[in-house]
Parts: sequence; C-alpha cells; structure tokens
Amino acid sequence: MTEHRPRGPRLYVVGPHDTRTAAAVDHVLLGYDYLARRDLDGYISLVELDVLACLTPDRIFRGRAELATHLRDAGSLQPKLVIAVCRSVVVVRGSLSPGDTDVVDTVVTGRHGLIRSCHRSWPAG
Repeated sequence: MTEHRPRGPRLYVVGPHDTRTAAAVDHVLLGYDYLARRDLDGYISLVELDVLACLTPDRIFRGRAELATHLRDAGSLQPKLVIAVCRSVVVVRGSLSPGDTDVVDTVVTGRHGLIRSCHRSWPAG
C-alpha cells in the first residue's frame, strides 16, 4: 500500500497505479468538491445516466434526475481519508454536514471514469 499526501484528504492506493485509478479518484474528489460548492450540474456531469446511489439508510436513488433531486437539500461530505481499492472502487471516509456525522462512501466508477454507484455506510446506533 502506498500513501500519498495531496492537499486535502489522506490518499492511499491499494491497487494498480495507473491512469484509470487516478481518474476514478479525481472524479470522486471533484464530485465532493462540486457538492460542497452546491454545483449540482457539475456533480451530475460526473455520474452515469443510470447511476444507483444509496445515500440514506432507507432509499436508493436511481438515475441522474432522482439523485439530483435528493442532493438539492442534502448536506455535503468533507473527505478525510480516500482509499483507491482498485481501478474502479474508491472508498471515502469523511464528515457529513450539517452535524459532522462520520460516514463512509463506497464509490464505483465505470470504464470512462463516471460514477456508476455510491453506497453510504452510517455509524451504528
């Protein structure tokens, strides 16, 4: 496992160091940046048309339109730790605002680097 220290979250790469892994990490982190700035159009441009996102404990959002509607009123995640597991899987731990709740997102990107799915894990309790 190799550790990199870019500005922002700590990044670990646990798989191949190639352009596909780098693109996946870049798109995922750019997506969080867009959401923090409330740029939904920018974020939606990074996801596949048929994206699946499980961002709340009780609902799956299917497609760009459903996801965009949810994100309009959702908080933003401040990434603290990023782990590139393989060429298309990026795990992000961070604080979700408002409330600074620690969560973990598992993001899968497609062949062209667009986000295919995201599953958010919430703390127990």
